[in-house]
Amino acid sequence: PTFKEVEGLALSGDYQAQRDLAYGYSSWPYPGQQKSATLACAWRIVIIRSGNKRVNETDVGSRQVYCDKLDKTSRQAAEAQAVEILVKIARGAR
Repeated sequence: PTFKEVEGLALSGDYQAQRDLAYGYSSWPYPGQQKSATLACAWRIVIIRSGNKRVNETDVGSRQVYCDKLDKTSRQAAEAQAVEILVKIARGAR
């Protein structure tokens, strides 16, 4: 799949696509996706806050690992981006 395909699925609320997108931002980007520690953290926050029944301790641990390494300013930016992403997902679910 392409970055845009995975991003589209993630924004539609697809749990696995959200995990894949977060991983791409932190470790192994899809073609066309740029690594971004802030977006990797933001998507991991989105996963935790999604309410998806599949969220587990691995997701919680990943959020800790990838968000805790950010400085305060970057963590705040990730939180703000997570809120924006969650709004986009909620709008799409209507």
